[in-house]
Amino acid sequence: MIGVYAKRTCYHGYQSGSEYLTYTLSNCPYCLGTGEIHDAIFMEDGNIRTVERSEKLRQELEKIFIEELRTDGYGFAYATQEGLTSSVMTETRLRQAAVTAIQFLYDLQLEAIDRGQYLPPEEQIAEIGDILITQDASDPRRYFIQVSVKTLSAVEAEISLSLPLEI
Repeated sequence: MIGVYAKRTCYHGYQSGSEYLTYTLSNCPYCLGTGEIHDAIFMEDGNIRTVERSEKLRQELEKIFIEELRTDGYGFAYATQEGLTSSVMTETRLRQAAVTAIQFLYDLQLEAIDRGQYLPPEEQIAEIGDILITQDASDPRRYFIQVSVKTLSAVEAEISLSLPLEI
């Protein structure tokens, strides 16, 4: 399957008429301080940039991890900030939230296949690999998470995220 590539670096500026407006990371209204914009990217020929296979799986994994809590209770933000009293508890909860998020994506893939949608083996999750969680030494409210999954074609898809938690 082909998906829309929807992530690009923010350069904190844009053309407004004859004037070019610039911002800094801390006051940019486009990326809101993240440094990245999640939106469709149009190429010079007018087509939308797309991703497929293992790159699409990486993008779907990242989306599952960074999206806000949804009404069905899944998504990476689910229960990660409730009752975090120590770094060990935080890492345990983050690891469990990661497993839950990946399992949710796996279940979505199975539902799509059951409906007759074709997913190439490079996009289908076969097993969860490593989940590494480390606390930022300079900012203890920030955690780094690195997740890898293996696909049916034995390709490994890996993402690394920095997650700010208010604990």
